[in-house]
This record gives sequence, structure tokens and C-alpha cells, in this order.
Amino acid sequence: MRCIFLLFFFTLPLLAQQQVIPDDFNDAQTRLFKNLTEAVSTPCCQNGIPVAYHDSGMAGWVRDKISAWIREGKDKKEITVLLKDLRMGPKGDMVLTFTAPDDKLISQATWYVAPLVLGLGFLIVFLRVLKKQGTKTDLDDDELIENYREYITAQLKGNKPAPQE
Repeated sequence: MRCIFLLFFFTLPLLAQQQVIPDDFNDAQTRLFKNLTEAVSTPCCQNGIPVAYHDSGMAGWVRDKISAWIREGKDKKEITVLLKDLRMGPKGDMVLTFTAPDDKLISQATWYVAPLVLGLGFLIVFLRVLKKQGTKTDLDDDELIENYREYITAQLKGNKPAPQE
């Protein structure tokens, strides 16, 4: 029962976020449409949800623009430039937010620094925990008695020497 609950808990949100892809697209156009709509977010979305999954008027308008550009035969680079130049809002001052890095090396590097640092942090903590578990920190009763036998005997007789370690 628990497995079924976990299966539904993790798969239903994935099923709920499905893209609506135009029916007249071939496989290459479908991949391009998915790639581009998952790479940008509209200014109205404060959470950075890509236009592929956002159901606002702006997101729909951007999806329609991308579909039209794909039908015109534009490639990914041309559409990316058009998306960078696209302005929205009543004053025409709102721009799209790119939610995926572009093809430049510096963009790729900065995009993956945070997950890399986070992963290294988890690895360091994991190794520290393993190292700490591997060291013996507690002495059993026999070892404690053996180490402090003279001190305990001196305490019982009234002498108070310093404990040996």
C-alpha cells in the first residue's frame, strides 16, 4: 500500500504538467518546441515556471509566437535571439527570463556551479559522518575500569592522585 501511495505521490504531479504541442509538428519541431518553451519564463510568473507549463495569457502568447516561428522554419538560434528581443507588458519593458543556460561556456559553467557545490557539500558531510562512525569514541566498562583502576582505588583509600589517560 505504501508503494502505491508513493507511486501516485510522485507520478501524478508529472502527469499534471504536460505540454500542449501543436498537432502539425513533426518530431524535430516537437523537440525544438519543448526545448524552447521549457527554456523561458514570462515576467508574470514570479516562480520562474517555464511557459511550457504556465497557464497565463503571456505564456500562451509566447507559446503561440514560438509555434509561429517554428512553422516559418527558424532554427533554435534565431528563435532564441527573437525571444531575447521580445518585449511585453503595457509599457513594453518586460522581458522573458531564461530558465536554462544558453550555449556559451561561461553560461554553462555558472549554471552548474550551484548543484556542484551542493553535491560536494553533501559528499563532505557524508564522508565526515562515515569517518566519525569509524572512530571509537566510547570505551566499554572493562576498559574504563582498567584505565581508572588506580584512581578509583586511591579515591576509596582517601588519596587523590590525578587520573591517568
